[in-house]
Amino acid sequence: MKKINTTLFAIACSAAVMSVPVAAAEALQRLVVSFKTDSAERVSAQSTSQTDSHCFTLNSGTNWCVPVPVQNRVYSAQASSVKAAELKSQVVSVPAELPLEQAIQILSETGWYQLVEKDIAVSVGTWNLEAPNDQYFAEQFYFSDNSADNPNGSSILSQWTLLKNPEKLIHVYVLDTGFRVANDLDYQPGFNFETVDENSRPGPGFLEDDFIVEGGSCSNMHGVGVAGVVGAKINNDTAVAGTTGDVAIHPLRVMRCGSGFMSDVATALNWLSGDSINGFPDFDGVPGVVNMSLGGKNADALCPSYIQTAINRATAAGFVLVTSAGNEGDSADFYIPGNCENVINVGATNTGLSGHPADIASFSNYGPKLDVMAVGEEVVGLVIDNKVGYWSGTSSASPLVAGMIANAKKDFDFTPAQWASLMPISSVSRWVDGARCNEVGCANGVLDAVKLYENAQKLQDGTLDSLTLSLNAVSACRQKWMLENLSKGQKLCDQAVIKMGSMAALNEGEYIEVHALRSGQTVEDGTGLSGSYTQSTIVMDKSEFVDRTVFVRRCDAQGQCQYPIPLSTLALNETPEACLE
Repeated sequence: MKKINTTLFAIACSAAVMSVPVAAAEALQRLVVSFKTDSAERVSAQSTSQTDSHCFTLNSGTNWCVPVPVQNRVYSAQASSVKAAELKSQVVSVPAELPLEQAIQILSETGWYQLVEKDIAVSVGTWNLEAPNDQYFAEQFYFSDNSADNPNGSSILSQWTLLKNPEKLIHVYVLDTGFRVANDLDYQPGFNFETVDENSRPGPGFLEDDFIVEGGSCSNMHGVGVAGVVGAKINNDTAVAGTTGDVAIHPLRVMRCGSGFMSDVATALNWLSGDSINGFPDFDGVPGVVNMSLGGKNADALCPSYIQTAINRATAAGFVLVTSAGNEGDSADFYIPGNCENVINVGATNTGLSGHPADIASFSNYGPKLDVMAVGEEVVGLVIDNKVGYWSGTSSASPLVAGMIANAKKDFDFTPAQWASLMPISSVSRWVDGARCNEVGCANGVLDAVKLYENAQKLQDGTLDSLTLSLNAVSACRQKWMLENLSKGQKLCDQAVIKMGSMAALNEGEYIEVHALRSGQTVEDGTGLSGSYTQSTIVMDKSEFVDRTVFVRRCDAQGQCQYPIPLSTLALNETPEACLE
């Protein structure tokens, strides 16, 4: 690629230059109420077709009107067993004169709602502009192979060379704010889901300037930056290279100039999942990768029902959800949507270059809720007015991961859960002794795009998780020597080993269950349980698996087990050469 001389700004997602402050949404009070619908047909949070309204008179004489299910259904405390997926959620604005906790108590005591939850304010972070720099692709060091010299590199260029179908179109849905026109980026038609105030106009459109109220201004450019990291045009003599090519970028505006509410994010996800929304055409597109470089803090470290339900529906529809962990230098446990289930939560590393040992970026959230890491410092991307800049934040690490997944999706068709399972085993950790990552937790390291592709190939071939005969792992001459000289002798011919490529190393207290099922048995009833093991390499007798279907699953110290993984048993038919004599 040619090097282009262009104005290059340094951008860090942690200080502001915008007319609308990040805290604008936080100044508003909103709740999300959820209740059972009377019809199997789902409606969105922006539709009132299944609700009436009831007005409370406050001390000031102001009427506070809230939605009520059409049959005024009363819920008991026992109703908490109702599945979240059966619930319809709706936003309720709370007057400033009414304390939020009091509003929650009032609505909870009516018995009209299954759940009354706070609507979490979210933001994307902001930035400062500093001295210009005129370099671009040469600065995208994370595209190069992961190595001792480039310890936080993601091997993206090498992943490109492996693609069998590089021209296959992949769809990426960017839920964000601050979308701008850029010569180096083609958008698909986009939609606005933001409902921060009475000036909001949900429906078609996504460019930030189209939604600025008269007399207002906004310099936020977060959306164009994130979209460019994923899908800026490649090899076109302009600006930067996106992580993936032949990609359709779908901009979904869910915040106003950098801030908004999680309920609007949920509405966008529900629309992708098939909800009909007044003023929007029904979604008729193709599932793909969703990037959410946004987040908000929830002090009780819980994922609210309305966003978890929306996430579950989107993943069930085939969307892979990638999100940023947050830039507060705090435990990721407290930040949604990253702490929700069924998302790939991305933390940020430093560059690992120029005397900076590979480690977590100082601003990145951390801990066991992280699923994977990517570079989050000095990520070169698009900014306002067709310029190019350095981005820093988990907001830029997340689209790198989304782009690497989008590349691999050109050749492999997996479920969102399968893509998530590839994250830990496709990561590389080159943290040095004394690195902060070793103390706070940085998942299994930086996503390596080549390892992701290779593991995806193994998953497709059925060789990622398999049962093999242990002697087949050694050469024929060594096989013969082992049979003649080791105490087990001929018994080695029937020794099987479980190879679990999809599982990263076990943590303290974790164990692996092996289930060898005959007809009629299930993993859940435990009748085919062959044993529990605290090591990742398991050696058993071949006879344990003859004419059986084999599964393994990883369990934690509390006995909570992940979804069972099927093992291929085809390799058990490959008799070792020495055993044929």
